[in-house]
Amino acid sequence: MAECGRVVRSTSSHTMDKSITLPPDEIFRNLENAKRFAIDIGGSLTKLAYYSTVQHKVAKVRSFDHSTKEAASDKLYEIAVQEEVTARLHFIKFENAYIETCLDFIKDHLVNTETKVIKATGGGAHKFKELIERKLGLKVDKEDEMTCLIKGCNFVLKNIPHEAFVYAKHADSEFRFQTTNPDIFPYLLVNIGSGVSIVK
Repeated sequence: MAECGRVVRSTSSHTMDKSITLPPDEIFRNLENAKRFAIDIGGSLTKLAYYSTVQHKVAKVRSFDHSTKEAASDKLYEIAVQEEVTARLHFIKFENAYIETCLDFIKDHLVNTETKVIKATGGGAHKFKELIERKLGLKVDKEDEMTCLIKGCNFVLKNIPHEAFVYAKHADSEFRFQTTNPDIFPYLLVNIGSGVSIVK
């Protein structure tokens, strides 16, 4: 499971001002709307991902055509605010030394009466299987980490714009975001954790 980041651009010309950071405390938002969740337990960190819906206001701007004599209004544009519901993925990480705290968090915020199974990847899915099932009262469904990683990366590259970017240190724009393109192959997928994998 890869962590998602965001490029923060500064108006300053100093190159050290450009950085990639994770969102701040927003990471724990929308727990009450959480629909699904899964964990990846590596050698040192447990990564938790959950899917939720987010409600927010969106401003829609409508401009008026004043080129005809029949224009009914002197207004140049009109702004309407409406509520929209969108899906969002959230990522949280815990040190494995605090695996029980992580499981308490999952039990308190994500497990509901409809939850029967927790999807898990990584070596820790085997190591902590009994602990997870005992603490959460759920069946652990272990998935192959590499298969999940590749399918997830393919999905992001094909469907989500502005999630992948090319970095060129001396270019005019250091970060050049990739638009969605169904022709994504070949690419190298490098996974760096306690273990390192490179997949073509």
